[in-house]
Amino acid sequence: MYQHHHISLLTENVTANKHFYTNVLGLRFIKNSVNQNNPHRRHIYYGDYVGTPGSVVTFFPVNFHSRQRVDGPSYFDGLAFNVSLESLGFWQHRLVNQF
Repeated sequence: MYQHHHISLLTENVTANKHFYTNVLGLRFIKNSVNQNNPHRRHIYYGDYVGTPGSVVTFFPVNFHSRQRVDGPSYFDGLAFNVSLESLGFWQHRLVNQF
């Protein structure tokens, strides 16, 4: 099975992004850095509390200005995290009560 180090995505609203990934999903805010290829672009990292491989998700803040962004074959519009069957009730309650 292939293990990825991390997934990088784009976000327009850093405050809402940080709230969702830390307060709702419970991930740890790992660091606020810069893109190594473009030091003028911010790069924020989240992950679980024990450093599980594949748990890291990162974001580049960008201004979309209400444009739909599509990047051809490298574009995807979703991200899924696995949870145990025993925790589904917990997550359903937590997510419903956040919105």
